[in-house]
Amino acid sequence: MSQCSACKDNATWRSNRLMFPSGGTVVAPNEDMPDQARELYEEARQVAGVSRRAGAALARATLERFLRDFDTAAPAGATLADRIDRVVPQVSAGLGELLTLIRHVGNKSLHVEDAPDEAVVLVLDEENTEMIDALFVAINDLVEELITKPARTSRLAALIPQSVRDAAARRAKPGANRD
Repeated sequence: MSQCSACKDNATWRSNRLMFPSGGTVVAPNEDMPDQARELYEEARQVAGVSRRAGAALARATLERFLRDFDTAAPAGATLADRIDRVVPQVSAGLGELLTLIRHVGNKSLHVEDAPDEAVVLVLDEENTEMIDALFVAINDLVEELITKPARTSRLAALIPQSVRDAAARRAKPGANRD
């Protein structure tokens, strides 16, 4: 037993594995994450330290729930791959690849009839937390880019005097004087 440096509660270990608190090294959810996605994220976070496979599968479910809530204009029956494709143009380079990794590993970690590929092996590796942590960081980055940053920008833009916003809009028009 030891003391958790994050919450100051007693930490329980079994064979060098943190059992309680079970959030382990996984980052907390972005504060702007919608409630249903946040619930799945917290569940994934709780089990990831005990079962990487369950954590990866629930991270995938979190991603799908978030994208369903965020992109309500997606066609009925859109798959997670379809939803990722729809959001990739709106996010930073590289994040789309991580979203595809979440989908892939979440799917493949549950298909036990298939031999796990390299990505699954990396995420399920008990000795390396970097890959499992990357799944959760990518979900938080997605929320940051699609919800947090736009809300912050809108909030700050609203503080700019209307006359300055109007002048900027006029300058932004094609052929406008840029002086």
